[in-house]
Amino acid sequence: MSSSRDSLPPHAQLLATAVADPQSIRNLTADDWDLLVRVAGRAELLGTLCARLQRAGMLESVPDAPLRHLKGGLAFYEHRAQMARYLMTGLAHALRDFDGRVVLLKGAAYVMQGLPFSVGRLFDDVDVLADRTRLDDVERLLAGHGWESEKPDAYDQHYYRAWAHELPPMRHARYALQLDVHHTILPVTGRIRPVAARLVADAVDLPGTRWCVLSPEDQVLHACAHLFQDSDCVSRIRELVDIDGLVRQHDGPGFGSRLLERARLHGLERPLWYAMRYAPRWLDTPVPAGLQPGLDAVAPSALVRRVMDSMVAAALFPPHPDARPPGIMPLSHRALTARSVWLRMPPWLLAYHATMKALPALKGASRSGGAS
Repeated sequence: MSSSRDSLPPHAQLLATAVADPQSIRNLTADDWDLLVRVAGRAELLGTLCARLQRAGMLESVPDAPLRHLKGGLAFYEHRAQMARYLMTGLAHALRDFDGRVVLLKGAAYVMQGLPFSVGRLFDDVDVLADRTRLDDVERLLAGHGWESEKPDAYDQHYYRAWAHELPPMRHARYALQLDVHHTILPVTGRIRPVAARLVADAVDLPGTRWCVLSPEDQVLHACAHLFQDSDCVSRIRELVDIDGLVRQHDGPGFGSRLLERARLHGLERPLWYAMRYAPRWLDTPVPAGLQPGLDAVAPSALVRRVMDSMVAAALFPPHPDARPPGIMPLSHRALTARSVWLRMPPWLLAYHATMKALPALKGASRSGGAS
């Protein structure tokens, strides 16, 4: 699939081109740099862009003012990565008596693997995955070492434990980042249910640590599922950059066939199809050999493709910092948000959940009205 950023708004084209082709910054004007820095900041890609320019030997071509912003983004990432390593050291101590596998996910996994593409990538929490049958053991050990749930409300606790793909988020007074303990990678109420036991069983040990990471194929699929099955896609270009980096990192002989086989196992062919439609178009991501024919067999209809192409192009990048958003942008945001909810919950659960979340506000309004 050939690269084509023409469908993107100009400010999004500017960011995507700079990320995909660092050499392109040679042609930027002062106004281009001003816009690029602000859009990259909104997309949480300043550090990523700085790291890519650095690897390409292009930092000396960046004017002083934008260079300070880029280096600041990279320094912020380095601080965040240091906080994550500190948390994982304490977490390893808390789980030293746990004999099951603990799998690092997303940003924490990329940091511990030292994946070059992830340098500069910001993240707000540390995500881990464990077998669902062992969650009580994990939670008990964490609670014994000072980790507390961030969701004291009884309904929120029930929601996470019955229907989500993770325990309620946890915090510790010693650590700045949040901890999310998963038992699978998508909500159990969703339309796609990956084989969680295989995610854990087929994970790869990280030598010299107590951690594992998902297999290369599952890392790519997790990123695809997170963006195109479990999110609203709004201002999430950073996650498409993850997919691009993971594919480039892991691609090699036979990878496309293994990735397709794994997607079929987990039921993730459609999210992978979307990823392999937009990442090559906008970030020049290479499609692994042998993958595209299998994905073509599960492609959505032509009408769905046209609608998704329009909405994703309008929503995935942050809005222009100085211009009024075009009419299609808020429409796309609402439509993609509705799509994400539809994919995550059956209608009865959505209605029940919305009612339960609205009740406290209604009760508060009722009390306020009675007191006036």
